[in-house]
Amino acid sequence: MDARLRERSVAWTRRRRLAIASLVLLGSVIACRREPPPPPREPPLDVGQVTGRLAALRFDDAFFRDLEALKGAASKPGADAAAQDAVVRFELVALAAGLASGAEWLAKVTGAVPGDAGRVAAFLKGLADRARDEGLARDLRALAGAYDPSAVADLTGVLTRAEGDTPLAPAIRLVAIRRLLDALRTVAGAPDSERGPLLMQALPGWPNPPTSDPMQTAFPAALRHLSRWLALGEGGEKGLAPWVGKVRDEAAALLGAHAFPLPAVLDPDPRPATPSAGVAGTYSPLVVATLKGDEMRVGLRPVLGWKDGQVSDLAGERVFPGVPAAAGEDLSRVSDARVEQVGARLREVAEAATPIEARAYPQAGTARNADRKDRGRALLWAVEGSQVARRVETALALAERAGFTEARLLQPGSFFRVLPVFFRKVPDVPAVEAPKGARVLVALGPGAAEVYPPAGGPRCKVPGGAWPEGVRVLQQGRAVTGVQVRWEEKAGFKGLLAAALGKWLGEPGRGCTLSPAVPVIVRSRDLPAAMLLDAAAEVLAASGPAFTAIADWFPGLACGEGNPCPAAVPILFALDRVPKPAKVEAAVAVSRPAGFCDKKDVARVMSGRAGAVRACYEMHLQRNPDLAGRLEVRFTIEEDGTVSGLAVTVNDLGQEVAACVLRQISSLKFARPAGGVCVIRWPYRFKPGM
Repeated sequence: MDARLRERSVAWTRRRRLAIASLVLLGSVIACRREPPPPPREPPLDVGQVTGRLAALRFDDAFFRDLEALKGAASKPGADAAAQDAVVRFELVALAAGLASGAEWLAKVTGAVPGDAGRVAAFLKGLADRARDEGLARDLRALAGAYDPSAVADLTGVLTRAEGDTPLAPAIRLVAIRRLLDALRTVAGAPDSERGPLLMQALPGWPNPPTSDPMQTAFPAALRHLSRWLALGEGGEKGLAPWVGKVRDEAAALLGAHAFPLPAVLDPDPRPATPSAGVAGTYSPLVVATLKGDEMRVGLRPVLGWKDGQVSDLAGERVFPGVPAAAGEDLSRVSDARVEQVGARLREVAEAATPIEARAYPQAGTARNADRKDRGRALLWAVEGSQVARRVETALALAERAGFTEARLLQPGSFFRVLPVFFRKVPDVPAVEAPKGARVLVALGPGAAEVYPPAGGPRCKVPGGAWPEGVRVLQQGRAVTGVQVRWEEKAGFKGLLAAALGKWLGEPGRGCTLSPAVPVIVRSRDLPAAMLLDAAAEVLAASGPAFTAIADWFPGLACGEGNPCPAAVPILFALDRVPKPAKVEAAVAVSRPAGFCDKKDVARVMSGRAGAVRACYEMHLQRNPDLAGRLEVRFTIEEDGTVSGLAVTVNDLGQEVAACVLRQISSLKFARPAGGVCVIRWPYRFKPGM
């Protein structure tokens, strides 16, 4: 009994121990499978607090840690819009400050050195992709295009935003200033005519709307935008103030020593069908003489200067068209008193121009008026097309007598190209040899220009072969004496005068050496100035061997490097004379059948009216005792002997004398021509007592 009880007790004890061990083992397994407790939760990023720290714009390690934290918060799904906007703001601000200063930490923003424009463009495009505002995104992409020469951009919206008061305007302004300064650095020392095109090339997308106002073209507009942006400064982004100061100092160093002349434009519209033949160069006089209405004025071209972050016109109160120099009767005749009057005005304005020219053209040497020493001074001329030739001639003569012997005409519609002309003759310039060769002559009369071969014997004949359509051949009997080109008030010579001259200059004939100086003889002092301007442009546009010595006569005009040399330079109001025909009268080829007129009969009829013609002259001689010169008329004797097609081809006596003579000839009756019509050219020469 006791043994059985002991056995049961031992078995129960074993089972109890086994159960306890199992429970212990199970507890251990359960303990091993229990999840660790979660870590404590991080508090959400306080965007306002981080933004406040970033706004100090210290650009130290703490700044970039905060920026990375902000970018992380903004990238999470459902991120706060304020965080997204703050990332765009501070990345753009960091870019602006880095570009302004060239700081090494810019690489932390864009991943590239400051000079890597392509990387800057890519960074701006990335900002545009993250911007929530569509207008801002569009302007950021346009700004990226300004850093990418291969892009097609339009910066108009960027310029508007940069001058606004939005939160991002200061940073956009500073990025734009950086790019504009880089572009201006490439053009600040360029010639006047090249600054605008070079700026457009260096700054893709810069607005350049069509305009006839030189002040509104690309380069002046760029200086005005820069001035306004610097005045607006850091705006509400106060931390940008040091970097705005850096670009302000950079602008002063880059632009402060320069002066930037602009063109003086009297007529912004080019003459229809007139070739653009002006010559550009590294120097063009600042002093401009203007003939408009009944007045001559003298002034300075607009000249932009930079001081204290502002752009201004250095010409001041003398800016084009300037101050009166002569008017009315003062422009009717050259006299010592009038020369002194005009000369005083010219010298006064030229003296004001001297320091400005030294800034504008520091490398021009003797091209500048102040450094010309023993050669005459240069002067630009702006001439209204409705002026008459005698007033232009008087004004040029007054200026020449006052020492301004080098004349450059402003061609209508051309901003920086000028028409260099000699006045009356090729001047004597020390150490410069006058152009050699025989001279082709151009004679301007009412409604037409005639071109004559030079006096040089048979070697310098009128070129043979076909002439351009519209060029009329002049004949003396069967001999060709020259050609004629019609002039129209609204269309000019249509390039035909240039073509005719080019035929001469390009085909001078064996043994014939032609001079690049082309005398332009003005037969009538009543011709409109527009005709003179057209003729000068056509002479300069004629083809032929390049006149490479032009800079010896007009210092600062450049040949080569994109500026072709003209083949000829006009001598305006030349003192040369048109070759005289062998006979008093000459038949001229006409479109209708040419007939035969008895020369003795023509002379008899013309002589019969000589007294009345002389009376036309003497009537006006009473009012002008110095009246003298030539008058030549051309008319057609019709098949019935009557006169038609009356025209004056040479007129030294004025419109009133010419009109009187034409009235006398219009009523003449000649013998009928045999077989067609006759065209007669009849010259008169008048002087007192003759």
